[in-house]
Amino acid sequence: VVLTLSFRRASLKVKKTLVVSRDLQTSEIFCTNREQVLENISFEPLNYATLELYSQIHNISVVINSTPVGMYDSNSPLSENFIKRLNKEVLVYDLIYNPPKTKLLDFAEKNNLKILNGKSMLINQAGKAFELWTETKFPYDYINKLTLSF
Repeated sequence: VVLTLSFRRASLKVKKTLVVSRDLQTSEIFCTNREQVLENISFEPLNYATLELYSQIHNISVVINSTPVGMYDSNSPLSENFIKRLNKEVLVYDLIYNPPKTKLLDFAEKNNLKILNGKSMLINQAGKAFELWTETKFPYDYINKLTLSF
């Protein structure tokens, strides 16, 4: 799970990224590798236990679930208690597109947070691949209308 922090609400510029994993060592390796490439963003490694105690929760602006947690079961990578503590301006983005609403998105919606699932990412990736392979413009509008009910 990746959480971005923006210390100025009006700013879309990411100041800090929290990288959360089951074990701290995995998060630390990820952060070290990213800091070598993205010098303008600071990274903070956490595990799920330390995230629950994170003192700067009010500065989180985006939550991105990039794990498969919630795809095959009704689990959430973040607790409902953690979601309740987020400020109401947060976007919760779950990259999972099936099911369309995971437990994480359900928690966020119940707490009046903005939610987004991974369908748009899937369509955009498919579109880019289609255009690269066929040298033909992908019908984004048509596909979005076609998949509206998903």
